[in-house]
Amino acid sequence: MSMRGRVLGAVLCLLSASVVFAAAPAQASEAGCASPGSLNCLRITSDARAGSLDIEKPADAHSYLRFLASGGDRSFWKVEQNADFTFRIRNLASGNCVDVWRTNGYLDQWECVGQTSQRWHLVPFAADLSSYFIEQEDTGRCFTLDGDGFVLVDDCRAGESTQSFRLGVDGSSLPGTKNLATRYAMARCDKNPQTCDWKEDKTKYPAYLAPAECVSQLVKNATPNEAMYARTWMHTVGWQNTVGGSVSVSTDIGVELGIKAKVTTQVQANYAHSWIGSEAVSDTVTIKLQPGEYGWVTRAALLKKVTGTWTLDIDGRRWTQKATIVIPAKDGTDNKLSALVLKAGKTPPTDCRG
Repeated sequence: MSMRGRVLGAVLCLLSASVVFAAAPAQASEAGCASPGSLNCLRITSDARAGSLDIEKPADAHSYLRFLASGGDRSFWKVEQNADFTFRIRNLASGNCVDVWRTNGYLDQWECVGQTSQRWHLVPFAADLSSYFIEQEDTGRCFTLDGDGFVLVDDCRAGESTQSFRLGVDGSSLPGTKNLATRYAMARCDKNPQTCDWKEDKTKYPAYLAPAECVSQLVKNATPNEAMYARTWMHTVGWQNTVGGSVSVSTDIGVELGIKAKVTTQVQANYAHSWIGSEAVSDTVTIKLQPGEYGWVTRAALLKKVTGTWTLDIDGRRWTQKATIVIPAKDGTDNKLSALVLKAGKTPPTDCRG
């Protein structure tokens, strides 16, 4: 589309998309950044054109965005992740966010007040995850360079070089961009297992004990006599899913029905007996304490790991990531048992409740 078409679009519609998704706290803008090289300070570049994403008219609070070679403060951006693993892109000089004109689909800057049109996610463009599609969450359309260096959103097309972008410095993508793409895709996988697949490796690993944890409340014998105390202990051990060697998605999204169903199916197919244990266990025990002693219970959970490959799919664009999944195992797996220990001592531990 020509600039005339873009200007006409601006006259016809003086408001950018404004449907509120989830308003984020207001943040003070900052000019440029001292040390570019993190998701808090990066440039958006493309092999399809020189320069980087910039504000075409700095004096215009709602200016169009364009690839320019200036490399000044306005070319630095900050990625701010939302709770659903989408993100918005804030300009560090103006404090405004990347948005889209409704009438013509071109990118502009607009106040960051939670518009759905400001929510983006990454999908790998290159097989080595060095470049990405930047896809708008609510339309499923992607950043696309036009012949004049302006950027619009258009249908995402595999292999289309004008839709390949890098978020980083010196023309390379930062490692954090892989985390953004992976967390978003794994969250989709957990909610909708049809968007992913899991293939377990042939290697089988022996069960092992996790470090012991305090699993009960503290109790103190404050009497002058030896005494017996009943302690109820509870221990919850969740699944851990580490993708791509370093992205522990379990911390952010948990591992729920979608991921568990995929992995459980493979475990049942690859082992004579299913060894997957309960995540939450509890019991009551009795501890004998001398006067002045504290009592508590520790437990080392029995775990087993499996390794394999996730195939992630976003609207037909598929990529793979190696992963290690750690799962609570039933007692007796590989002839090993979890370890429950009753503890007593004059000095209480620091990691117990009560």
